[in-house]
Amino acid sequence: MFVPYPTWGATISAYRAALVPGHLQGRVQSVATLLSLGAVPVAMLAVGAALQHVGGVPTVLGLFVIMAAATAYAVASKHIRDVPPLAYDVARDASRSSSSNGASTAGASSVP
Repeated sequence: MFVPYPTWGATISAYRAALVPGHLQGRVQSVATLLSLGAVPVAMLAVGAALQHVGGVPTVLGLFVIMAAATAYAVASKHIRDVPPLAYDVARDASRSSSSNGASTAGASSVP
C-alpha cells in the first residue's frame, strides 16, 4: 500500500487540478480532503469497537474483505479503467465553456 498510494494520489491530484477551473481549486481540494481524511476518526472508532467486541482476527479479516471488495469494484469500474486522455477533456471543456458563455475564441490556443 505504501508504494502505489503516493503515485495514485499524485495522479488523481494532478488530473483534478488540470480539470478544475482555477477559481474553484480551493473549494474542490477542500472537499476532496474532507472526503478522504474526514472518515479517519470514524473508522478508528469503528475498528476500536470491532476489536473490543469481536476480537483481532475477525476484525482484520473483515477489514481485508472490505479492502478486497473496494479493490474489485475499482478494477471492474468502467469509469476508472476508461478515463479519457487529459488533453481531450481540457479541449472539450474549453470549447464548451467558450461556446456557452459567448466568449470569443480569437487568439485562444488549441489543445492538441
